[in-house]
This record gives sequence, structure tokens and C-alpha cells, in this order.
Amino acid sequence: MSITAQYKLNDPEVVSAIKHVTAIKQRQASLFGYYGGSAALLLLSGIRLLQGAGIVLAAFAVGVFALWPVRLRRTLEIFRPLATLQTKVTVDSNGWRFEDAARTATWKWSAFQKSVTTDEFWLLFVAPRTALIVPKRAFTLEQRTEVEALIAKC
Repeated sequence: MSITAQYKLNDPEVVSAIKHVTAIKQRQASLFGYYGGSAALLLLSGIRLLQGAGIVLAAFAVGVFALWPVRLRRTLEIFRPLATLQTKVTVDSNGWRFEDAARTATWKWSAFQKSVTTDEFWLLFVAPRTALIVPKRAFTLEQRTEVEALIAKC
């Protein structure tokens, strides 16, 4: 069974995807920065000589992880021109195949670290900061059900 569709992402879809990916990473970064910074502060502030260093280290950790969404947004904006090309996508039990004017890419199911389903699209993460955006509107309702079943298996 092979499902094929064509789509071209529009600007609102790209912006929406960026917001979803950024929100996911921001929650993760905030938690890690908060707990990591707090743990570093507690650990190092217990040592009198390094008390000042503990505060500096905690502030640094929180600052680094708080800026994660900004870096992610910049990364996604760099790839925006490629994301808005007319794309033919084929999905089957082996994975996904994307074809556009610039490239052809095949991704096996094992390449995806996770997937996020929204009302508008599927975000298929191939790396922590890299998600393939597939709009659901490109597929019929029957095809969407089949794609959802394939995603659930992976």
C-alpha cells in the first residue's frame, strides 16, 4: 500500500509549524534550564568558596537553555524557502519519500525520533531540531486515516 499526495506549504502553515516546534523545544529547554540551573546552584552554593561561581553557573545554564527557542526559530527560517516548494510525498510501510524541484529525499520509519500530530499537519522529527512538515490537507480523509495508522506503528 502506497499513498501519494502533492502539496505546497503556504506561509501561515510554515509559521504555524515553527510555533509548534518552538513551543515543544521551549517547554523542554525551560524545564531543563530550571532544574539544571537549580541543581547547579544548590550544589555549588554549598561550598563557601564557590558560592559566587555557583550563582554564575546557574545563571549561565538558565540563559543558554532559555535562548534555545530563538536558535531553533532561526534554523527553521533558514529552511523556509525549501519548505514552500511544490512537493510530492509518498508514504508506505517503508517510510516517506519527498520530491520537489530542489531534491528527492527518502526517510525510513526508523529515522524518525518522534512525530507530533496537530489539526493541520504532521511534524516528523528526524533530529531534535529538524522536523519534516506534512500538511494533512494534501490527503483525503481515507488517506489520513491510513497515514495515522502508519505513524502509530512507528
